[in-house]
Amino acid sequence: MERIETVHKRGRGERSKAVHLKSIQVRHRALINEKRVLRLDDVVTTGDTMEACKLRLVEAGAAQVTR
Repeated sequence: MERIETVHKRGRGERSKAVHLKSIQVRHRALINEKRVLRLDDVVTTGDTMEACKLRLVEAGAAQVTR
């Protein structure tokens, strides 16, 4: 995963999943294709970042994405 656009906080630190989806991409799809992927994050607040990452990984061909 790589962030391609800065995500600015809204209000009290909240950001929507749609905003995160536009700001991230999978750089090396061949490394993800048909693989099981474990997502890790140091802080999970709303879960929107994690869900956006999951969607991008599935789009890239991940066989399974867990957290």
